[in-house]
Amino acid sequence: MAGDHPEPGPASLAAAGALERTVKGIPKTDEVWLLLSGGTSSLIAAPEPGLSPADLTSIYSLLLGSGLDITAMNRIRKRFSRWGGGKLARALAPAKVRGYVVSDVIGDDLASIGSGPCVPDPTSAEEIREQLEQAGIWPRLPESGRSLVLSVEAGERPETPKPGDNAFAGVSLEVIASNRLALEAAANRARQLGLTTVVASHPISGEAAPAGEWLARSLLERAEDSPVVVFVTAYDQHALEAFEVNAVDYLLKPVDPGRLQEALGRVRRRVGAGRTEGEPRLNEQVERIVKMMASRQSRREQVAVKAGERFWLVQADEIIYASLADESITIVTGQVAGTSNYRTLDDLQARLDPETFWRVHRSHLVNINKIKEIVPWFSRNYILRMKDAKSTEIPVSRSQTKRLREYLKL
Repeated sequence: MAGDHPEPGPASLAAAGALERTVKGIPKTDEVWLLLSGGTSSLIAAPEPGLSPADLTSIYSLLLGSGLDITAMNRIRKRFSRWGGGKLARALAPAKVRGYVVSDVIGDDLASIGSGPCVPDPTSAEEIREQLEQAGIWPRLPESGRSLVLSVEAGERPETPKPGDNAFAGVSLEVIASNRLALEAAANRARQLGLTTVVASHPISGEAAPAGEWLARSLLERAEDSPVVVFVTAYDQHALEAFEVNAVDYLLKPVDPGRLQEALGRVRRRVGAGRTEGEPRLNEQVERIVKMMASRQSRREQVAVKAGERFWLVQADEIIYASLADESITIVTGQVAGTSNYRTLDDLQARLDPETFWRVHRSHLVNINKIKEIVPWFSRNYILRMKDAKSTEIPVSRSQTKRLREYLKL
């Protein structure tokens, strides 16, 4: 049964329920073989009692946009999920558990991979609250999420299982695949093919944009021939930019084996043909990539939204839409709606990614990734229903209708 990824959804909830039914049917004298991989945090995500599925999805979304690395995110996520932080081991105990793990975490920390369903959780609720505060997420959590952490901190709810708990007495885990192992295998195979191979001496962590800029500049310093670039990502909105920097292909996760072979075929043809007439030289190509990343990075900022007497800092990509009325700009996200101190929509739009935020009307700026429905209207115009709680309807001006039709192939 497949769950949802990278954010939990209905399929994740169904998978978590199926897992619970399976666990309840396992005799305590049996031996359990557990296959665990990165992504488990979302794939079997179900909320702890007191949280709704929507609350859990909101928390995961906030963490994904926070800039925290995967280890820090999983340390927090396990607090709110049904199976993370050793809770699966507690449910299976005293059965013997053999776990085989595919790691997506730097250093292969078993407590972080998939939120550690069969590993003791060494962190306390107090530490989790402090980390959320430091990341600027705490005030934006759903009220139920803050209540859960505070109730555990106050001793009103049980902590996650800690080292030494009897739940782990029969658990043994082995990492069978990891980033390190994959790097070694890829590097060895590349050398066999006669390719120049450089493996970074230190793990690359943090936000993708600055890490990508570092990679591009490292390439600029080392390589002599034009690089062959294939983008592999979970997001489809950067495809146009990828081909603007002469990428040979663009693969979406999860990667289909057939599409991967097709991409490799294109790489081989490009490498075999050498640099074609008119193709940019290395410095030009990498500088384009660096500038593209730097441009996106400069726009990945927080926006202040005033709701009541408080200011909330929201990630730009969380904004669903912004509207101008009575000389005041209202910004709406999935968690908060309030006013902005930007004087005009032009000022706000200048700080946001123009590929994502469209001025569909002189009074409305929308995130095109947050459109739920497009409704035909009079004179071949359209109304956009947005993904906020109210399904707000926003008109598209005549001048923007053509652009919308072309982009979405309406």
